[in-house]
Amino acid sequence: MLSVGTVVIGVHDLHRAVAFWTQALKYVPKREVQPDDDFMILVPAAGHGTHLALDVSETIRTLRRTTATDDLRSTGAPPDTPATTSVNESANASRNPSAGSRPSG
Repeated sequence: MLSVGTVVIGVHDLHRAVAFWTQALKYVPKREVQPDDDFMILVPAAGHGTHLALDVSETIRTLRRTTATDDLRSTGAPPDTPATTSVNESANASRNPSAGSRPSG
């Protein structure tokens, strides 16, 4: 059987993350939190289970929502394909290039 010992999460503000995760998961810090800490392990208050390690990270991660247009572009649809083109039409065009061609005007 496989078990997960610790999950590590990079955080920007350690003390804020500790406050959030202790409330959200009913976890407690493994040791006393110090003002200059940059790493903290949280453990289940009940005593048994997966640990959560919070590590200060300077890396800024941005999440970007994708749109239907982004999805079409990633399937190889031609740049002039309108955003209203269905995924099926786009997929068909990538399998059969002549099926997706348009008369030039």
